[in-house]
Amino acid sequence: IMLFLAVVDILELFFASIAFGIKSINGEVYCTHPQIQLLYSLGLEFFFFCSTLSCALLALNRFGEILFIRPIVWLFQGSRTWLVLVMGSIAVCFLVLFTPPMLFNSKHHMLFFDPMIYVGRRQYDSYIHFACVVALPILSLCIYLLMLSGLLYKYGNKLPIQISRNSNSLSRATFQISIQTGVIIVIHLTSMLSFQILQFIPAHAVDTMLYFAHLG
Repeated sequence: IMLFLAVVDILELFFASIAFGIKSINGEVYCTHPQIQLLYSLGLEFFFFCSTLSCALLALNRFGEILFIRPIVWLFQGSRTWLVLVMGSIAVCFLVLFTPPMLFNSKHHMLFFDPMIYVGRRQYDSYIHFACVVALPILSLCIYLLMLSGLLYKYGNKLPIQISRNSNSLSRATFQISIQTGVIIVIHLTSMLSFQILQFIPAHAVDTMLYFAHLG
């Protein structure tokens, strides 16, 4: 899962930073190159959702391993992990292909569902997209909270370092990966919530918030 997450994160960064910067320099909007805009949007959304889904699956995997939940451990044994990732990627494809894409706008340095062809007139929204963006990071966060609750219940007042030294059930590597993934989840949750909320507010009214969303 970590390998898959690393690959999709690298590809997502290509779309979100390098390609985004080139489009900003060229002053592109939807009408400049409609087909390229659509391909860019599909690629960015696909790799973003794959990254977010991978974080949720990784959280579920750590949750099962650390607390020895057999059905979850069984789900991620051997080649089943790749099967889960492939099925998740197929679901992401359906989400990306059958919901309105987020289109780049160089005037506001932002992605919007609305292509802004007509001034003062909104054409597209995507509540399904909004629900998925909110649900996936929250799901991951809930899994981690459950895992932490389970650890506190199972090991009481022992410190994580003591647990990893005295028990084969936990290791320092597991905790490091859990912390790394937790940070990614928090970043996804804060930045994507900002992006999605800004879709429903006139862009000229929240110019400062646009850059806050980019920081995430």
